[in-house]
Amino acid sequence: MLELLIETAVEMAPLLFFAVGSGVLSLVGIELERLGLQSLGAGETTLGVWFIFMGIVALYAGIYVVGYHEFRPRLRAYRANAESDTDA
Repeated sequence: MLELLIETAVEMAPLLFFAVGSGVLSLVGIELERLGLQSLGAGETTLGVWFIFMGIVALYAGIYVVGYHEFRPRLRAYRANAESDTDA
């Protein structure tokens, strides 16, 4: 029983890592976008544009790179593996 629990934890660790990483990067991107708009409203054009650009980069990294290209295929592989274990 302990071996099964350890095996499941080892398989779930990368999924959890990429899910949390995608979420954190997305939240950082949203916060940078908010700071950029706030800076632009206060008249700090250069800082505002920089915040908005970095927010776009963080959102791209969080949603597309980590979420779509890393997390999604690993989740599909984990589900396929779990289904094949159930069928056997």
